[in-house]
Amino acid sequence: MKPQNSENFGSRKSKDFLGTKESKETLNPELYKILACPVCKSDVKYTSDMKALKCVKCSKTYPIRDGIPVMMA
Repeated sequence: MKPQNSENFGSRKSKDFLGTKESKETLNPELYKILACPVCKSDVKYTSDMKALKCVKCSKTYPIRDGIPVMMA
């Protein structure tokens, strides 16, 4: 039995992984609001080039790859 809309099954053509059509460097605004540094639990802000997030307290930087922040501590 085929799933309904099988031609779109598993496809991400119209939206990126986070469900938005934003650029790959920026994050979904709702996700951005809840992110915190995994080391010290402080807020993170975009770097000046918008390609990473930087902790406001400990200054650790986390790259954004394909719209996903890589925040491994």
